[in-house]
Amino acid sequence: MFSSTRAPELNSTAMTAARTYFTDMYSNKNNDASVYTDLVVNMNDFAAKVALINNGTIATDDLAIKFIHRYDVTNARLYATVQLCEIGANASRTDTPEPYNLYPLTCMALYFNINIDGSLGTYNGDLDGTDSDQYSQVYFDNVLYGGEALQLNLNTHGVCMPWNQLVKLAADNVTSNRGTPSLFSIGFAATSSPIDDTNESSVTYPHCIAVYLSYDGTACLDSTGYIVGNFLNKAADFNSLCPPTCNQIAYAIGHVPGRS
Repeated sequence: MFSSTRAPELNSTAMTAARTYFTDMYSNKNNDASVYTDLVVNMNDFAAKVALINNGTIATDDLAIKFIHRYDVTNARLYATVQLCEIGANASRTDTPEPYNLYPLTCMALYFNINIDGSLGTYNGDLDGTDSDQYSQVYFDNVLYGGEALQLNLNTHGVCMPWNQLVKLAADNVTSNRGTPSLFSIGFAATSSPIDDTNESSVTYPHCIAVYLSYDGTACLDSTGYIVGNFLNKAADFNSLCPPTCNQIAYAIGHVPGRS
């Protein structure tokens, strides 16, 4: 399946490993991997920004969030442009290595930025490519993979997640001692891991994103085992990678709600 590990739900141990895999494989031109820190945003602000940019264009159940990898040269930090996409019907089934369904994806001219300081900014049209396949040439010019330059046709330049995966992440982490919505933050971590099925990615260590919540500054992550389809104290890790699936989105059967 398309994720930085084999599980769409990551515990704290797996998250640490996935971050380590990323910093082992990715650096900037100064071979500095420490610049790749998580992007952290207030959860209410993020949801409100998605709703504002969407403005009812895409039905909630059909909404996907694409994270386009960006690089801030001045501050030597990763950031992201968020693009809103619509999930279509007529899924194709894939049964290896684990079952998931692929749905067609239409990405639209609906964007905003997640800046390095956690603020949500306006996209200024500085990406390359078309709305269906946007990428950042600055990212490709400044980030190295295994010490070598990235290649556009091989290395991941964006990942896509179903919006209802993030909605469920938020719902599953509301507990009796986490009852104030404004105290939730959402974190976007650059992650990677060795994937042994070349049908899933063109490179062994693709640049993925794991999404997790924090409550009042404490990450909602623990080291216990997984309950399939439950993100309580777990991160959401189900990514569709571009390339190879720039115009499709994967749903992990039994893990991601809203589609079969």
